[in-house]
Amino acid sequence: MLITTLPSAHKLELIGKMCAHPIVDGVRYNVGIRTAYSPLTVLSYLKKVSDGKKLWIDLKGRQIRITKWADPTYGDIELSHEIEVDLPAKIFFRGGQWSNIIEVYGNKIIVDPDPREALGAGQAINIIGQNLKIKGYLTEMDKQHIIAAKRLGIHDYMLSFVEQDSDLEDVRSLDPDANLVLKIESLKGLAYIPHTTENLMAARDDL
Repeated sequence: MLITTLPSAHKLELIGKMCAHPIVDGVRYNVGIRTAYSPLTVLSYLKKVSDGKKLWIDLKGRQIRITKWADPTYGDIELSHEIEVDLPAKIFFRGGQWSNIIEVYGNKIIVDPDPREALGAGQAINIIGQNLKIKGYLTEMDKQHIIAAKRLGIHDYMLSFVEQDSDLEDVRSLDPDANLVLKIESLKGLAYIPHTTENLMAARDDL
């Protein structure tokens, strides 16, 4: 069995118990989880408590997340990537809420109507619109985790929202020994499937 969702990294005792359970064969760590610890500290602990079980580092790639707490009534929403999209477009938040995107500048957007609640940092969102372009692939946090993982001898990665060869090349430029599972989470990702021989995973929620 693979643990697909670990609690926040500061809950060390609980994480240790989960990883040590006899039915667990592997562990997936989502780098989108917010923590005060450095990637090297977190991965060092996970490597220790996983005790030889497969440890997968789930990189966020071009998945769009909110990077700072935001109250859209009083300002913009900052995203993990710069985007371009034809307006009008829609943004979907956790819990099924949605708003119209009325302005885009770089990695910041203005929406209307306002979401019912303030938006938490780290929250994943979906944008639906014509000609959506998400600039860049790896986030800075992805890169820090790859560097830390390589230093610790960890080379197993799950890649979110893979759509093209250059996504894989970005990872292997930092860790040439990377063993990859490609998560297919978009229409562009589906179109990419015939062009790769890597292991694949269908992420149904995002599709």
